[in-house]
Amino acid sequence: MGININAENIFVRKAITDEDLEKVFETRWLGYQGYLNSRDEIEDKADFGPNATLFLATNEDDYPIGTMRILDRNYGEIELDSFLEVDPLLSDAEKSCTETTRLSIPKNPNSVSIFCALAKAYYRYCLFNGIKTWLMSSRPLLAKHYRFLGFKDVGEHGVYYHSKLGNTEHRTYKLSVENIEPEWKRMKHPYYDFFFTQSHSDIGFRELKSTDSFRYPSIRYPSIRQMGVSTWVTQQPQL
Repeated sequence: MGININAENIFVRKAITDEDLEKVFETRWLGYQGYLNSRDEIEDKADFGPNATLFLATNEDDYPIGTMRILDRNYGEIELDSFLEVDPLLSDAEKSCTETTRLSIPKNPNSVSIFCALAKAYYRYCLFNGIKTWLMSSRPLLAKHYRFLGFKDVGEHGVYYHSKLGNTEHRTYKLSVENIEPEWKRMKHPYYDFFFTQSHSDIGFRELKSTDSFRYPSIRYPSIRQMGVSTWVTQQPQL
């Protein structure tokens, strides 16, 4: 049985303009201000690296309601590289990976749906770019949404203390991108319909034409090879 996710009027796009970036950082600040001393600390150099994609979720009035950052290890270091040895956590088949960082969804009655919209956009990014493994790290209590997606704790070798977030203990989790659809289908995951059956013509990137669907056959994605360039490419992901 699926969960009723209210994704109406949720839009997710890559932050490109200065206005978009300001919305990303302000939304992030609302979620992280308890760990940081000032608003100036909310940005870091990883936000502007060649392997970074910042997702911005907004409502129908373009008001920011959530954000998430992708760091692609195929094109540079991810945040985990600053805290521990990543390679021993991955098999050779898992080395093509991305890391979810800086998730922030300010208090909102529709927070689960916002998270799902961001996660679906992230998943589609991974498909398009041939990513095998989705990584994330978090305080154990805050990892519940990711564990619900199927993320597995990698064990004690993935434990570290985050110096930028109050030296809080973080654990590392990973998920096989290519196994999400068949595994969710097998177990009748509550999010399966939202991710793989429903079209959601009203969520996705604002650059889409009104006739385009968030699902197949066509969606506009940021090209990892064009980071920092205000261009998008249209592709059909290969399953």
